[in-house]
Amino acid sequence: MHSQSNISYVDRMVYLDRLLQTGQLVSTSWFITVPLIIGMCIPMLESNHKISVLSWVVLAILLATARVFVAISLKRCTLESNLQRFEVVHSVVGMVSALAISLGLVKFSAILPISWQMMYTSISAVLAMGTAFTLLYTAMGFFFYMPSVVLPIGIAQIFHPDKAVRALGVMSIIMVPILAVYYLRQYKVVAKGMRVFYENKALFERQKSIFDAAPNGIIVSRKGIIVNANDYVSRMFGYEMSEIIGKNIDKLFLDSDVLHKLYSAMIKFSDDRRSNQETMEVEAVYSDGRNFWVGVVCSPIKDLGAKEEEGIVWIISDLTERMIVEDRVRKQQAMYQGLVEASKDLVFYLDNDFCFAYANPRGSMRVLGRYSDDLIGSYVGDIINHDGENSFDENVLTKVIELGTMFEQEVNMLHPDGDVKLIKLSLSPIRSLDGALMGIAGMATDITPSKEIEDHMLYLAMHDELTGLPNRRLFTDRLQQAIRQFDRYDGELAVLMLDLDRFKLVNDTLGHSVGDRVLEMTAYRLRSVLRASDTVARLGGDEFIILLPSILNVDHVKDVAQKVVDSVGEPLMISGQHVQIYASVGVSLYPRDGSTAEVLVGVADEAMYKSKQSGCNCYTMYSEMTKDKKPKLDDVAKRGFDGDVENFGDRKQQSESAC
Repeated sequence: MHSQSNISYVDRMVYLDRLLQTGQLVSTSWFITVPLIIGMCIPMLESNHKISVLSWVVLAILLATARVFVAISLKRCTLESNLQRFEVVHSVVGMVSALAISLGLVKFSAILPISWQMMYTSISAVLAMGTAFTLLYTAMGFFFYMPSVVLPIGIAQIFHPDKAVRALGVMSIIMVPILAVYYLRQYKVVAKGMRVFYENKALFERQKSIFDAAPNGIIVSRKGIIVNANDYVSRMFGYEMSEIIGKNIDKLFLDSDVLHKLYSAMIKFSDDRRSNQETMEVEAVYSDGRNFWVGVVCSPIKDLGAKEEEGIVWIISDLTERMIVEDRVRKQQAMYQGLVEASKDLVFYLDNDFCFAYANPRGSMRVLGRYSDDLIGSYVGDIINHDGENSFDENVLTKVIELGTMFEQEVNMLHPDGDVKLIKLSLSPIRSLDGALMGIAGMATDITPSKEIEDHMLYLAMHDELTGLPNRRLFTDRLQQAIRQFDRYDGELAVLMLDLDRFKLVNDTLGHSVGDRVLEMTAYRLRSVLRASDTVARLGGDEFIILLPSILNVDHVKDVAQKVVDSVGEPLMISGQHVQIYASVGVSLYPRDGSTAEVLVGVADEAMYKSKQSGCNCYTMYSEMTKDKKPKLDDVAKRGFDGDVENFGDRKQQSESAC
């Protein structure tokens, strides 16, 4: 016999059950054994051995009773480690009890007639055969008890003088192996049956544990009545298990026809020879009346060979969390959809062929001048196109995919109304979780108005607002570029500094509006006498400056300077009044009078004041001024465009009085 710690669960349960069954049967057999002992002793009491017979009877009954107590201990024993010991004790007590009965019969039956001896032999045989039943579950107990009952009587009868008794003894001895063989066959059948029972029980318990541990509710119903359910169902619906079993399954759902709908679906699938499972999302009812969503999968149960299902298995999933997540996702999608739909910019999605798969209606019309439905399926390059400069580069689409990053580009697009729009494109690849390309998401913004504003602001930053002429900053930039160009390729240029004479008088007496008009007309006259390549700028107030690049010679510069003086000196008619102003002009030459913008402007300014001192309405070449009249170039470079700040007011006043 194996130790309890080394045997399997099934072996342990079979062993335990055998001993418990033995205890039950032995306890019952006491009520047969004791009456037989008492019955057999009655004829013996007529002899002279009454005390001995009674003593034997008492001993036999005590041993039989002791055997019962051991059997009861087997039934009550809960410690598996004690079972093997109790089996041995029970077998030994049974053997002693059997020997007491058989030896007593051998001793006391000899005083009786042969007929009684033969009857006692038959009784012992009956006891032996009875053990094949009462000790069916313990082979140890059987082989300890059965031979002890039969063999002593059989051996004693072999030596009896009567032939019939001797024959009976031989039969008794022969019966022992025959009964042993019969018992072993029955024992194996019973043991095998018990093993199968406990194997099935173990399998059932494992399945039950899986059944109860399933993350979904599982219900088995028959004709609409719940016959089994796992623990998850109890928690899901808030009922005790006792309340669920026997309940009509319709009562678990808000829609009482759900069972019939699913059953009809199963029949349809079965008829179509397809999978006979049907999934449905329905509202269930909690024990307190609350509704919640569940997913239900049902499948029929059929025994092998059965034409009709024996029941239905329902697998129920609680969809509450999923519904919450889906509701949140739907709200977010609606919110994002609303944001996209309301966007003035074009929000679009391109498929793998770079064709529009989606475009928001408002952005489509505002940016592209097309309906969104008309864009679907159209190649993006056919929509955002322009034959001129800064057109859409279709290679950008490939770069977006290859680099896997967002790409921005400003392109010109021919709008359906005929205008050219400046569009800012933002493109980004969209990939699935496994990295597969799904398409390109993009946004297009019409930046034409903002670009126009930007250009206008840049224009204002570089031009005089009143006259539209370049301002000091733009003039300086052009002068410096011209100096760098002529320094590299050898060339000459001239700078003409111009100040209006009598402008202050006109502005003070006739008003600022007339003064502004004088400045506008002066700017117009200056542009009219200059080449397109020349630059005339307003420095501020009544001061203008002119750049003559690529001069032919000094006479060419003098000729232009005289034209400037003459054009400004022409009388003006403003608001019905004759206005007369003059111009004092100073001229500097590059590289003769200076090599930097600051010096050229400074010496031209000095020459201009020389003209004012000479009576106005004339020009002065800095190169022709006498040496003692020329300022130092270092002082001129320091003043540059800013002029001599400290002496500016005095010089201006003196110049105006000279004119």
